[in-house]
Parts: sequence; structure tokens; C-alpha cells
Amino acid sequence: MLAEKTLYKNLIFWLMLGVSAFVAYPLLLMIGTSLKSENELYMDSVGLFNSFHFENYVRVWEEARLARMFSNSIIVTVASLAGIVLLVTSASFAIARLRFRGSRLTYLLFFSGIFIPFQLSMVPLMIVIRALGLYNNLFGLILVYVNLAIPFGIFLVAGYMKTVPMELDESARMDGCSDWTLYRKIIVPLIKPVTVTLIILQCIQIWNDFFLPNLLISTTANKTVTVGIMSFRGTFSTTWNLLMAGVTITLLPVMGFYLFTQKYIIGGMTAGAVKG
Repeated sequence: MLAEKTLYKNLIFWLMLGVSAFVAYPLLLMIGTSLKSENELYMDSVGLFNSFHFENYVRVWEEARLARMFSNSIIVTVASLAGIVLLVTSASFAIARLRFRGSRLTYLLFFSGIFIPFQLSMVPLMIVIRALGLYNNLFGLILVYVNLAIPFGIFLVAGYMKTVPMELDESARMDGCSDWTLYRKIIVPLIKPVTVTLIILQCIQIWNDFFLPNLLISTTANKTVTVGIMSFRGTFSTTWNLLMAGVTITLLPVMGFYLFTQKYIIGGMTAGAVKG
């Protein structure tokens, strides 16, 4: 019995080690490529680098004008997250805590948005964005991100809100709390774990997104960083060391953000699982 347990633990260990190596290899290859010179890259594209060429990062930052694109990405991400949190938490509060006729149908309508493929809405989206004069506009991109996040956000947050005892609402109203005070001072603090989870998931998705900025933004001045680094990828040739340096720079903020906040996302998921 003891031998079987030891064998099982060893198998799990080597399996996890293999999976970790499989996941880590592309990241190590990306960093290694970003530190190579062009000659080293063409001589050995997958091997270890012989010297550290940090000037690749300086060159990418200056040639691609990443400072402007970083500021665009930060503006889009922060503004989108603010809109998502405000709309999702308030709508979830109305659906989960205010008992009105049709609340369940409203929830199902929002929930059904999760199952609509984005490809079906691409053409109508472009027509609406152009009609509103929001093409090549960061505000238009922000509106799209907020809109796309609402179905999943309401599914996540409203489900969590329903686990909060309704007796809290009744006690608060007996003490003279309005719906706005109940939402702002009682419900919002209680749903902090799931709110942080939503922020983390949406932040990573918005920051890393390439498709929507590439679709809705064409002017260099308004491009986000994920689109900007693709300037090093040409039709007939690609400067891989500079492209990988740009990708590394792009990933650093979101990786740091995730490592700093991962305890909150785990806490949010586990809290939602044991409440009620």
C-alpha cells in the first residue's frame, strides 16, 4: 500500500514537472530570442544565447513608440474595467437583490449573451461603430470591451450575490437604508472577492487582446501595445529578436499584475464555492 502511494506521488510529480516544462519552454524561448543578436538568431534560432543584447529592448521601445502605445493600453484597460465593474455590479444588484417582475428573464437574457459567437456580431459592430463616429477612437474600443464583458460579468457577480443572505437587505431597510445605500455600503464590500476576480480576468483579457484593437484602430497614434509590436513583423521578413523583445515588454505588466493578485482570484473562487 505504501509502495503504491509512493509510486502514485512520483508519477504525479513527474507529470507536473513535464507539464511545467512544456508551459515554461515557450516563455524561455521568447526571452532567449529577445536577447539575441540577429546573427545569433539566424545561426541558432532555438538554442541558448551567448550574450545579452539588452539594446534590443531599447530599440523596440524607441522604434515602435511603445511609450505612446503603453499609455493607450493603460487608458483602454483602466477605463474599460471601471465601466465593467460599475455596470456589472449595479445590474447584478438589481437582478439578484431587487425582486421585480421579469428579473429572472432579464438574467437569462444577459446570460444568453455568453453563447453568442463574437464572429456573428463583427459586421453589425463595425456598422454601429462607424455610424457613431467611433472608428479609430479609444472610446469606441472601450465601449466594445465593456459591452462584451457584461454577460459573463453578470453571470459571475449575480451568482455570487445570490449567496449573500437576504436577511441583510431586510435588516438594512428596517434601519432606513435606501437601495443605493444598501448597494454601496453593504453589498459592494461583501462582493469584493468576486469583483476582484472579475477585474483580474478582464484586465488580462483586455490588455492581451490583439483582435479588437487591430479591427477598430488603424491610426498609429491610437494603437495599443499588442498591435504596435507587430510592426516588426513584415510581409517577407520578420525581425524575431525585436518582436520577441516587444512581446516580453508587453507581458511584463500583466504577469506582474497576475502574480500580485493571484491570491485574490483564488480567494474569490473559493469564497463563492463555500458561501450559502
